[in-house]
Amino acid sequence: MPMLLVILLISGRLGLAQPNPSTPPEAEIRRVVEMYMDAVRHGVLLQLTPLITANARRVSPGGIAQFGIIARLPSWRQRANLLRRVELLSPDTAIAIGVWKDFAAAPPFDTGTVQYTLIRQEGQWRIAYSYESFLPSPRKVPTASAPAGSRSSGRWEPLFDGKTFHGWRSTDLEAEPHVSWRIGGGSLVANPSGPRSSLMTAQEFLFFDLPFEWQAVAKTNSGVKYRLFGFDRILDRSREAMGFEYQIAGDEGDSGARSDPRQRSGALYAVTPVERSAAKPLGEWNESRGSTCCCSKRAGCCIHRRISARTPGPGN
Repeated sequence: MPMLLVILLISGRLGLAQPNPSTPPEAEIRRVVEMYMDAVRHGVLLQLTPLITANARRVSPGGIAQFGIIARLPSWRQRANLLRRVELLSPDTAIAIGVWKDFAAAPPFDTGTVQYTLIRQEGQWRIAYSYESFLPSPRKVPTASAPAGSRSSGRWEPLFDGKTFHGWRSTDLEAEPHVSWRIGGGSLVANPSGPRSSLMTAQEFLFFDLPFEWQAVAKTNSGVKYRLFGFDRILDRSREAMGFEYQIAGDEGDSGARSDPRQRSGALYAVTPVERSAAKPLGEWNESRGSTCCCSKRAGCCIHRRISARTPGPGN
């Protein structure tokens, strides 16, 4: 069964709009790339022309071939894209980096990264160069069979028993969960002195509804990730899951949360900000709900034992 990977991650507008002079360059670049992704997905060639340079090129993952973007338009009907980072290299040059998942492709050609090089021409950011590469998909592990009928009955399945790591594994394949996490008071608690690592459900879900409770301490910077694309490699050994992230932070103590509303508790991390703080005071339990599979350990994250998933039945 696919692993929490069914959603078109970036939806947007097919209509074009003139750039707003007051819009930060990073936001304008993100807008252009998202519109490009939408146009490719829908096969609307006329919408691509204002978004790319006259000689825009696309390069194969191995660098063997290159071709014009419009001349060899890919099929993205069953592809999900997530734009992760925008970097300005100069006032008129930038790169945008993202990840993608193609549900119509077979491994190892179903997951990868993409990098766009953009240049600014006549006040408009345009894509000049596109390069994609492949990433390993989330590793499959043997798991106990779900209770008979649970995947279609719509009943709740507990994911954490409050006592053990049963049903959970570390995203770092060489590490046991207890190295970076502990269980205390019926909760999963991040060990701030342990190595950077995340917990991940061993069981896979396709359609799911998941409520969870969490608690933060000062300077917490953590989160709950879901609908995974694959994994990134950070700090030599850290194996980071890539996907949507429900941000969990000490909003007043974490530097990122203080400066960027997209890094405050309740935000879709680095994508969608919160208009106001969604968190209760430090030390109090918060209740959240979503489609969640991976708890990212950075600092101070504590997930309560009331973690359960409901697999919708027919008609739900």
